Amino acid sequence: MLGGVRVPQTFREAMMEPEAWWEPMVREINVMKARGVYELVERPVGKNIIDPKWVYALKFDGNGALSDRKSRIVAKGYTQIQGVDFEETYAATARLESFRLILAIVASLGLVLWQLDFVAAYLNSDIEFDVYMEQPQGFSEGGGDMVWKLRKTLYGTMQGGHDWFKTLSKAYKELGYRQSLAEPTIWTRRDGEKFTITCTYTDDTMGGSSDSAEAERAKRELGEKFEAKVMKEVDHMLGIKVEVVEEGIRISQKAYAKRMLEKFGMESCKLRSTPLPVGIALSTKDGPDTDEEKEENEKGPISRGARVPDVVTANPGRAHWEAMKHVMAYVRGTLDYGITYHRGASLQPVGFVDSDFVNDRDTRRSTDGHVFFAGGGPVSWSTKRQETVATSTTEAEYMAVSQAVQQAMWLSSFFDQAAIPQQRPVTLFIDNNGAIDMTKTYRGHKQTKHIDVRHHFIKEKVEMGEFSPVYIPSEDNVADLLTKPLPHEATQSFTSDLGLWELDGERAGV
Repeated sequence: MLGGVRVPQTFREAMMEPEAWWEPMVREINVMKARGVYELVERPVGKNIIDPKWVYALKFDGNGALSDRKSRIVAKGYTQIQGVDFEETYAATARLESFRLILAIVASLGLVLWQLDFVAAYLNSDIEFDVYMEQPQGFSEGGGDMVWKLRKTLYGTMQGGHDWFKTLSKAYKELGYRQSLAEPTIWTRRDGEKFTITCTYTDDTMGGSSDSAEAERAKRELGEKFEAKVMKEVDHMLGIKVEVVEEGIRISQKAYAKRMLEKFGMESCKLRSTPLPVGIALSTKDGPDTDEEKEENEKGPISRGARVPDVVTANPGRAHWEAMKHVMAYVRGTLDYGITYHRGASLQPVGFVDSDFVNDRDTRRSTDGHVFFAGGGPVSWSTKRQETVATSTTEAEYMAVSQAVQQAMWLSSFFDQAAIPQQRPVTLFIDNNGAIDMTKTYRGHKQTKHIDVRHHFIKEKVEMGEFSPVYIPSEDNVADLLTKPLPHEATQSFTSDLGLWELDGERAGV
């Protein structure tokens, strides 16, 4: 159930509401025929025949209103045989941070933002193997001995994503675009003073161009390569609402978050002012022990089959469920928060890093977190439990710095590959002088000799001028919010420092 509308899971369920789902299925079959996706052949002897499946989905606009119902025929690719039905499967997928970086670039440089959606993207790729599939339910032709021989890669086939990405990449190169080595789903083209940068996630493409004429050219050329639906104005992508405002570009997820709250019956829950209670320490030992607790756990206080966040283990107990509900209550209280990337703001990445020493009750490992800003707002952030136990706060901070420096290197490479190079070094704010000292010298060998040598690459990066560690007091280090639950006042203060804004234009936390 999404947005109060039931989504069928099978063809039989869809036929319980034919007035809602028959037309989308007919539309899908007509697309298959128009694209020459298959040819009807007699069932071959000794060949692997894969099964199809109808998949149904709802499409919402940026405000959360239902805009379309979609039915799609997908292949049950797990029944394919490698070397017989397919070979390569890898396909690059845009990272959310890459999407945010594109928006930061567009806002900062004042580019014209545009968006298009490739219609039935996978069906643009010719299939290189002989793949046979049963006919989809409700649309059988020619009798039971007839099957589909696929001529195009179908959604669900093991090679579908790979073949589409290969086809799309070829088209971009023919149009004069250059592929980023830092993020293969990013393409740029510079023609004199004309400039265009694009980010593609499967069939959704968002781009920015130096002026309206260049934007129209980019959309027209891609539309000539593949059938595409050009959006009159940018609305949303990947569940994120995108708005062009006076200050630049604002992104938010209010509609998506509301649907998730409704899905779990939390749309009217009591609000919480922090993501988690201060001092909470969850453990796998908090899982159910008795048969009664296990039975209660299987029912689930929220919903069975939910995708559970990291605060919940594979065997959650009451404490884990209560923590999850607390997180969702905080989400409900922050529905109007968003990020704004500002016109004319610097694209020079600036980072903050922190760690919380041995805060995991089960492994005694530390948690590190970092956040990077560009274009006037946060573009990349991470919270992660460290892979090994640290023996001191300095060691934990040093390992956190190692992770942050890797991300800083990627950000620098991203801008270089986008033909918008930024100055070195990247500033990284750290609240531990011992860790800063370790990035610059080899003193204290007795205390540091056990640290995995892979972390010491950051010393080279400091010497090469790639990044500059700078001290910042803990009370001013916004990355502290990413490593542990904080009191209300600190949470509000760091929320403001993160550059989060309420949708009415007021700064969050103020």
